[in-house]
Amino acid sequence: QFVEVPNLKKGVPVVSSIVLQSFSLEKWQKLNQAAPDFTTDPLSSPMNDTSLRRFKLGSILRYGFEIYNAKLDASRQPNLNTKIRIFRDGKIVLDGSQIPLDLSGQMEMKQLKASGAVSLGKNMPPGDYILQIIVTDNLAKEKRKIATQFVQFEVIAE
Repeated sequence: QFVEVPNLKKGVPVVSSIVLQSFSLEKWQKLNQAAPDFTTDPLSSPMNDTSLRRFKLGSILRYGFEIYNAKLDASRQPNLNTKIRIFRDGKIVLDGSQIPLDLSGQMEMKQLKASGAVSLGKNMPPGDYILQIIVTDNLAKEKRKIATQFVQFEVIAE
């Protein structure tokens, strides 16, 4: 494996590495309730899931990343969209929509946190996949608008 260390001093938007975590549908629903249960299954933790990158068919794949060097407007706010794509054998199996980045709870506008989730449904046969994150900085110059990152993962049968 290679470790890429981006040069943040160039001022271009950069997407960090992607952290992955798997949840059962039941656990995912508990996390999204008013009083979530944050107990972690020792076999399903961000460190374990990100290093192994093997996820059961029918689970919820949660991903997280950070965005650095977003351009800020006059009110010191970024204007970013995020999008995901999932590939299998070089073909797109999921082409997500562009979604504005939710800025609620963000404290540092030059280091933004983002996350999302996707269901690994029954229509995804076991095998190797690639999750791609695409970030569009709507305030940046045309040549510096897009930052992207990807991670390989495997879907396994239950």
